[in-house]
Amino acid sequence: MLFGVVGQSCWQIPQPMQGLTVAENMRVAQRFGGGEVDNESSAEILALVGLDTIADRDAATGLSLTEMKALEIAKALATRPRTSLGDIQPQRHRAAQVDVLDR
Repeated sequence: MLFGVVGQSCWQIPQPMQGLTVAENMRVAQRFGGGEVDNESSAEILALVGLDTIADRDAATGLSLTEMKALEIAKALATRPRTSLGDIQPQRHRAAQVDVLDR
């Protein structure tokens, strides 16, 4: 699975930034994408991928594999891409995850 933009992508094996919470991972991604940290935008993206209620968890040790994959998508979206490409096989993902990608 590759979902991302030029310079930011996410893969089948999630790699959250060690020692940071979900919210902190989003702030780093926002900095990478444009330099501005926008907590409101970050919260909206986390809600979109279903991680808004666990934003304070450690991203590397406190998330399931499915949640880590959702975080990778959220980080890609936080960079404010003009274009995003996704290559998934919906039958392998929960309906809710596919719904997020359709938005």
